[in-house]
Amino acid sequence: MQKSLKDSRITVLGTGDIGTCFAKRVRGFEPAAIIGVNRSGKCPDPVYYTREKNVEIFCENLLNYAEGNPLNCVVDKQAGY
Repeated sequence: MQKSLKDSRITVLGTGDIGTCFAKRVRGFEPAAIIGVNRSGKCPDPVYYTREKNVEIFCENLLNYAEGNPLNCVVDKQAGY
């Protein structure tokens, strides 16, 4: 019996350059979810989400942007996350 990454849940330990590159490449296999875990824990949500969660965050940020409010889960390059 062969296993497939399609519709599976994938957890990436470390969301730096290597983890992010891996996550981008593995999306081609159509997993159900890609969850990124990092050491800083500064963002209240995981870095990688299901497609539905990405759409939800985008819509929330679009509304926040239109209302002049801060965006959610913004990368802070100086802090390193």
